[in-house]
Amino acid sequence: SDEKDQVIEKFKRNIKTTKHAELEVEMKAYIDESIRLKHMLEETIKQRAMMMPDQSGLEEQFMAQNMSLQKMEEENRQLALACRGMEEEIQNLVAKLEDANKGKETKKSKQREATKWRNEATTLRNQ
Repeated sequence: SDEKDQVIEKFKRNIKTTKHAELEVEMKAYIDESIRLKHMLEETIKQRAMMMPDQSGLEEQFMAQNMSLQKMEEENRQLALACRGMEEEIQNLVAKLEDANKGKETKKSKQREATKWRNEATTLRNQ
């Protein structure tokens, strides 16, 4: 029985030692995993910082693009006004051309009528 007690006591110590050793191994694994995750997080933060341009640079780029857009809009307005002015000028020239063509036709018809009257007068004189 004494021997049995010693064997049981030895097993109990071995079990305690084994549990203690297992806990130490587990704790070391958690520490190693924590360190690995910390390094991964730091690397990810560095990569994102490198990928993201400077915020002030983005603001400057936005402002420059906004200024360009405003200049283009103003130029577009000026071109639209110039286009309307040219359209009006074209309409005025077309109207003048139509008036000139009417005047030519009127002059021709008057010349034809005058020739007709002369011919009649000549015919009457010769009679």
